[in-house]
Amino acid sequence: DPGDNNIVSPVPPFYVSIPTSNGEDGDGWNYNVVADPKNQLMDEPSKTINTAQEDLVIGDEVEWTITVPIPTLNNDETFTQAVIRDALDSRLTLVPGSSVIEIDGVATTNFDVTGNAVWTFNADGRVELDNAMGGEITVTFKTTVDSVGNGAVPNDEYESTFNGTTVPGEVVPYTYWGQLAILKVDDSYPALPLEGAEFVVFPASAADTCEAVAPAGTPTATGTSDDNGVVQWEDVDPADVLGLWIANVNNGPAAPTPTKVYCVYETVAPAGHTLVPAGQAVTIAV
Repeated sequence: DPGDNNIVSPVPPFYVSIPTSNGEDGDGWNYNVVADPKNQLMDEPSKTINTAQEDLVIGDEVEWTITVPIPTLNNDETFTQAVIRDALDSRLTLVPGSSVIEIDGVATTNFDVTGNAVWTFNADGRVELDNAMGGEITVTFKTTVDSVGNGAVPNDEYESTFNGTTVPGEVVPYTYWGQLAILKVDDSYPALPLEGAEFVVFPASAADTCEAVAPAGTPTATGTSDDNGVVQWEDVDPADVLGLWIANVNNGPAAPTPTKVYCVYETVAPAGHTLVPAGQAVTIAV
């Protein structure tokens, strides 16, 4: 059955005559005929995540790459079907227009993208694959991280299909996220919420320490406390809880589960109040 055991191109039926003549120049008959037909098998796809990314907040994009070996077909067969599927976690959404596909390092546009996310090679794309049997396809794409949930976001359900044979991938990359919420209050008892305090968040140094004052440059996030003292973060949803990136890991899940230290700075105090000590380190966990 071509669909079993990753067989994408079986050997067609053939006949062997036993005994068979040793040929015109041979002597007698060969009773030990050896036939060595080889079905062509599909190797599994693999997936990686861009581990060089950093300083992301909820709603930002992470980058993934799927690598798919192109099978070799028997008997001058050609590709009638070539599809790569990635059943993305519900917290991930494919970024439209972000897909880049290369066949043996050469970019192609001969594919269609549907759903979240399926890449299907058209007729011209399949001809390109016919000429690259034994090579590989790379699909690089981006997804937004729409929510944190439990913080561990795998990308584990992906597969490649050629001529009716489907093989799933086994390598599972993860992106890890946590959350930060800030309530700004005074030092009275009971504490009263303070409106108008402004905060910025930066990643900590390599030694997980925070500078005395907020560093120059663009912060990872900026927020202001509302009349309930709850900091509302700019450009994120929900605005009262900041989803923060922790790590991207190939071949997860990671053990131990990673954490990341960020630095919180109050840059503007509410009217009639003074700034709190700057550079408070917070450890963000999954």
